[in-house]
Amino acid sequence: MHEIVPVIKKENDVFVLENYDLLKTWLSEGCSEYLHKEYKDIDEALKDKEVLDGIKKSLKDVQKQIKEPYDDVEKKLDDLIKILQEPLTRITKLKQELEYKQKAEKIMDYARIFVPDLGAYAEKILSSGSFLEHQWLTAKFSEKKWRDAVGDKISSIIKDLNTINNVGGKDVNALLARYYETLSLDNTEEYLKNLNETRPQQLETREEEDKVVGYKILKIYGTHSQMSQVLDELDLLGLDYEEIEDGMPKEFEEIKTPDMDSFIAFDIETSGSEGAAYNGLPSDITEIGAVKVIDGHITETFSELCNPGRKILPRIERLTGITNEMVADKPSVNEVIKQFKEFCGDLPLVGHNIRSMDLRYISAAVKRNGIDFSNKYFDTYLYAKKFKESKDWDNVKLEYLAGQYGIRDDSHHRAYNDAQVNAAVYFKLKEEDRSCIRQISTN
Repeated sequence: MHEIVPVIKKENDVFVLENYDLLKTWLSEGCSEYLHKEYKDIDEALKDKEVLDGIKKSLKDVQKQIKEPYDDVEKKLDDLIKILQEPLTRITKLKQELEYKQKAEKIMDYARIFVPDLGAYAEKILSSGSFLEHQWLTAKFSEKKWRDAVGDKISSIIKDLNTINNVGGKDVNALLARYYETLSLDNTEEYLKNLNETRPQQLETREEEDKVVGYKILKIYGTHSQMSQVLDELDLLGLDYEEIEDGMPKEFEEIKTPDMDSFIAFDIETSGSEGAAYNGLPSDITEIGAVKVIDGHITETFSELCNPGRKILPRIERLTGITNEMVADKPSVNEVIKQFKEFCGDLPLVGHNIRSMDLRYISAAVKRNGIDFSNKYFDTYLYAKKFKESKDWDNVKLEYLAGQYGIRDDSHHRAYNDAQVNAAVYFKLKEEDRSCIRQISTN
């Protein structure tokens, strides 16, 4: 739009907008173009918005300059500004839609990293209208925040899919079809009830009427995630249950993105356990090794053997080199866990396959001692799995990744060595993550 400047004159001590009709025609005709224009990218929308904002500002500036009496001029200038407002509102809305679209594409590109975890369900899960959450597209969701949210949602979906497959029985396909739409198990029990009511019903037999309803008290051991899934499965089976005791240790909070340069990389070794021949006791910690990394550099190390209070299996002795004689006079696990917590402070924990292994032992020791040990953690094993296919890795074991990255690994299956190796692997995976982001941005 070629700008026409407002002409203000004073006639009989009254200000008038001399070229009002010309300005109104010019703005109406010019703005009609923006009311129907389709935008392919954000830059084009921003350029047009800048033009219209400039005209609006110039009209506002004229309003500020004129002095009384100016009622007639102010009203006419307001009318002209209103003509600009409609295309400005439309362009602003289209700009936001384009921004949302670009962000949505970026989020979905990131979500496809999880395809190996979702397996055969990946296509239907990622194409579900319930997967991409609108809040992820808003400005308050930074890249780190939406990446974490995607990871959390994938973990929840995998748990739900396992639940459906475990208890779905003859209804598993119907449950999956419903789940693809909602990505939620909410009201699934009611859905199953309605589904069964629509099927032809067999006449109840005397035997069914005389069935005795009873109860059993079970102790179930597992991780927080496993416990959550068991409760979901009981709900789907339509069983009434009551939680009598909750002996779960406080769960560590998982970090899904390798975005820190200061942390504790750690590893543990354990005794192993094989029933009565070895006191019938569960396995416990024999060694904790760790390195403190501050701003990308190892500043302190921690390496302590501990007496697990039970025999170490011969195969574990051969694997780790830690013998019963070596730990006989060492402090108990309870003592060493206190030292380890003091070493860690509040720094996040980094380890390989720690979510399902190491943290279980740490949690048990913490619970026994009443220690507040709720540091966040990052599992390099889980994260490395996302690159396995693209990097053509045979597996994602720590020793294998060390070999792939040329990292020195002298004493594998000793905690202090594995902790140092793990710290180096973490930074290599962090670089993989950055490369992935750069590739997504380029595409």
